[in-house]
Amino acid sequence: MSISNLAVTGWRAFWANVLSPATLSISIAFLVVAFLLGFAFSRMMGAMNYALRAIALWAALVLVIGFLGALGIDLSSSGPVVNWFLNLIQAPFYVPVA
Repeated sequence: MSISNLAVTGWRAFWANVLSPATLSISIAFLVVAFLLGFAFSRMMGAMNYALRAIALWAALVLVIGFLGALGIDLSSSGPVVNWFLNLIQAPFYVPVA
């Protein structure tokens, strides 16, 4: 296996893990909570500041999660935990579990 094949396999694993339903649901929930925390401190710029910080942290988490996915570690096992949390807050959707 050549280095280019390894790079392509790692790149595909990276994006497959980053765009998995569990990762996306966790990141969207994280951004919504960060945005609401900004409004809780009653300033629009505070909300935007929290959202921008959350986006920067999310980008760092995307890199870490993607690299873990390239190593073969994924977040698909967190689907039941996410569904339990969504059921707890009575959200009208769920994460499909394979």
